[in-house]
Amino acid sequence: MEILSTIFSLVLVVFIVSMMLAAGLSATIASLGQVFRKFWLVILVLVVNFVLVPLLGWGIAELFALATPAFIAMVLVACSPGAPFGVKPAPQLSCS
Repeated sequence: MEILSTIFSLVLVVFIVSMMLAAGLSATIASLGQVFRKFWLVILVLVVNFVLVPLLGWGIAELFALATPAFIAMVLVACSPGAPFGVKPAPQLSCS
């Protein structure tokens, strides 16, 4: 069972890294220019990701009256982009 878990963790990390590389390497200067021409949309996305989502995490933690460690964890996860996807590989990448 231990070997299966190790293989799964390795495959998961390879998958995540390859998807990130594929997305980054497929972007062109022209496609990036088209995105940044929509200035207000970029500003709106930044406000949602850096203000509204952390406030939503705070609100959910308040709504469920979480204990302090869980409350802090909820707010930190809400503040981290891609947090739901990074939770699984993080413990396997530690150097303990």
